[in-house]
Amino acid sequence: MSEQPTTMSNATVVLTDTPGRRLRRALRQLVRRPSILLAALIVLTAILAALFPAMFTSRDPLGTDPQHILQPPGTAGFLLGSDAVGRDLLTRIIYGAGPSLQAALIALVVSFVGGVVLGLLAGYFGRWVDVVIMRVVDVVLAFPALLFAMAIIAVLGIGPVNVALAVGIVGVAQMARVMRAEVMRVRTQTYVEAAGVSGARWYSLLLRHVLPNSLGPIVVLATLEFGIAILAVSSLSFLGFGAPPPAPEWGSLVADGRQFIVAAWWLAIFPGLAIALTVLSTNRIARAFEGELKG
Repeated sequence: MSEQPTTMSNATVVLTDTPGRRLRRALRQLVRRPSILLAALIVLTAILAALFPAMFTSRDPLGTDPQHILQPPGTAGFLLGSDAVGRDLLTRIIYGAGPSLQAALIALVVSFVGGVVLGLLAGYFGRWVDVVIMRVVDVVLAFPALLFAMAIIAVLGIGPVNVALAVGIVGVAQMARVMRAEVMRVRTQTYVEAAGVSGARWYSLLLRHVLPNSLGPIVVLATLEFGIAILAVSSLSFLGFGAPPPAPEWGSLVADGRQFIVAAWWLAIFPGLAIALTVLSTNRIARAFEGELKG
């Protein structure tokens, strides 16, 4: 009796590289880089200062001290110096993080939600929906962002909330364009077409298949746009469109300090440094995150 050879087939298990798995893998790679950790620490410090300013200082950001006017950094108990009415500059920078980051966050939410919705509709339905939305996007992108934001503020009025809305509306165009391109790529994938053939309704395809698999590049862009929003909000505050004085904002602190740039350089340098470090750290995280997701 001859023994029949038994052939065992090797089953190959293919793990789908989902956006969630790519995100976790990217985060594990990012935390191993010292530069990314430093950038994350700077951003985290700025966020904590915005949420809990009293944790960093016990002084009043509006309290004046006429006996200690324009004190240089490190003298009379002023770590970063004092301004023209004796207010502690470090305290004002800490309390200025709140309005600046809150306005940037509102702007980011507006641009993210608006861009995702418009890009999803344009990329999935195409035809006249795509034409109408993209032509509006082209018009917005044709103007300089800061100039267009100033035009919106002229309509809405001056104030931190209106500044945030203006910056967010301007950011919708870029978000919508990136989202549209990603949706057009995802909707042609085999699993989306298979779901459509199996009888899934269009809204089910959008919410369960197209939207989740199109958000990767948008999340990276949102991280980058957060830094850009901080810079835009600070620029508009510098021009006088933000909160009225004496409320501290990073942009208005730089504007106040430019009057004393020769005699008291610290009044403009240190608030500007806070803006630069936060924006550069956010951009560093976004660029590294983008590289990990692509890899």
